[in-house]
Amino acid sequence: MISLQQCWLGQVEVTAVDGTGHCFAKHSHDEFVIGANLVGEEHIWLDGRNFSAAPGALTLYNPGQVCGQSFRLEAGSLKTCH
Repeated sequence: MISLQQCWLGQVEVTAVDGTGHCFAKHSHDEFVIGANLVGEEHIWLDGRNFSAAPGALTLYNPGQVCGQSFRLEAGSLKTCH
């Protein structure tokens, strides 16, 4: 199950994702994305490579990069700004 909340701070979109076993299919963004992984290990597919982001890790995605993310079986919490 996943909880997804979004809000705008001026022109910046802020997203909060909390849940277990959720996967975001491969996608891209037109803008930079800064992510803060707060709880659980985030599994990341980025431009054909696999990465993991531990709790406390920050991630940065360039515009147009193809990415996908998941918090497999463990609970996860991720906050992003676009």
